[in-house]
Amino acid sequence: MPRKIAIENAADIGSAVNEAISHLNSGATIVLPGTTSYTLAALHSKASAILDSNAGGAVQLAVTSADAAVDLVPNMPEPLSRLLNRCWPGPLALNVSDSTTSNVPPAMFRNGTATIVAPEHPVVQELMDLLPEPLVTVMPDDRVTTCDDAVAAWPECELVLDAGSANYELGVSTVEVTESGFDLVSTGILSEQAIALSACRIYLFVCTGNTCRSPLAEGLFRNLLSGRLECGDDKLTECGVLVQSAGLAAATGSAASPESVDVLKRRGVDIGNHVSQPLTEPLLETSDHIFTMTNSHRDAIIRFRPDLANKVEVLRRDGNDVVDPIGGGMAEYERCENEIEESLLAIIEKHFPGAI
Repeated sequence: MPRKIAIENAADIGSAVNEAISHLNSGATIVLPGTTSYTLAALHSKASAILDSNAGGAVQLAVTSADAAVDLVPNMPEPLSRLLNRCWPGPLALNVSDSTTSNVPPAMFRNGTATIVAPEHPVVQELMDLLPEPLVTVMPDDRVTTCDDAVAAWPECELVLDAGSANYELGVSTVEVTESGFDLVSTGILSEQAIALSACRIYLFVCTGNTCRSPLAEGLFRNLLSGRLECGDDKLTECGVLVQSAGLAAATGSAASPESVDVLKRRGVDIGNHVSQPLTEPLLETSDHIFTMTNSHRDAIIRFRPDLANKVEVLRRDGNDVVDPIGGGMAEYERCENEIEESLLAIIEKHFPGAI
């Protein structure tokens, strides 16, 4: 009968992790909690019993993060890299075939396919960070949602880390590596739309209040890029691009200024439904390209997050500021629109060369 250790109490986690490491290093199998199901686990180098077993369930190679998957999938396509960086650790499985990677251990393949996962339970993450190599896990065909069910399913294991009931009824979503990105195999907790959005290149435009300049830039960029890609601006995410805007001192829920709405309406661009939002750390983290209206906006972001310096740029290509048009009447908004458009055209030419 396996030993059970409850890990819902923070005081118990350290000793539980240490005991789990000891069991794994000795070659034992243990049971770990997950978002959708408990899983059987062993160190990869000591997982022959799992790998040779005919028991039901999906055999998976468990890594800590998207960075760890780079070594396993050489020349990873950019859309897949973005997806993994935004969804791992999390309920997403990655299938690779022996034709797309040479670095997944051969023993992991079943019918030409190996599966990589990044478990998101914080205790499992803590455990894996302390291990010298990846884990091999078995995701059962029928979800094992409680510790008692795990003991019944794997009576031969030595240890079960008890985290209570699994959180979700839906299973993990699965994608498969392709030459240009990935194909969706199945959905679960992550919907098809969530997966598509997570794989997009995200362009973020930043001003102060997110009511004048950055909504202008967002609306214009959508319009100009959809023309470049020959799709409707409501189809940009299907082309792998997500466009957003935010403000360093923005309130939540404000409309775009009437002048910004009017100046774009003249060219058939509708930003009447714009809703302002403050610049947040998740927006900074997930955006691939961040364009600020002024140098002071950029400096403020870099002071807060110097590690993001490579992806934060002033919008104007000459390095000057796009001056706030507020209070200047329509002539100032037209001047602002022209400056933004000139810069956006140069950005599109650089980022989407030969798109049509």
